[in-house]
Amino acid sequence: MSGVGRLVRYLAVGATGVGVNFAVLRGVWPLLHGLPAVANAVATEAAIVSNYLLNSRLTFRQPPAWGAFWRYNLVSVAGGALQVGVFTLLVHFGLYYLLANLLAIPLNTAVGFVLSLRWVFRPRPADEAAP
Repeated sequence: MSGVGRLVRYLAVGATGVGVNFAVLRGVWPLLHGLPAVANAVATEAAIVSNYLLNSRLTFRQPPAWGAFWRYNLVSVAGGALQVGVFTLLVHFGLYYLLANLLAIPLNTAVGFVLSLRWVFRPRPADEAAP
């Protein structure tokens, strides 16, 4: 599988994750707008789960596995923490919350792809059980 094709699929999956993120954020914002970091963290985790499932099948052509899921989540949460911090800072300084979200999301894309390629979806022993 070509690296460019894999990157394009990763970015396409990421775009669907943006949709999931925005939909969940829009849904929880009325309840949690006073806690913007919490609202964004909930939306981010929903996107992480969706992205893992799509990336495992479409981008890296592997069945879902618990070990890979936890590695993907770790990589994504670390990038997400940066995203939430930037989002919260931008909202604090008065930027509209959806625009702040759009600006905060791309920060972890490149690192997430490289770590997914080299660590998360690297071929593993067959003893990892599927979720």
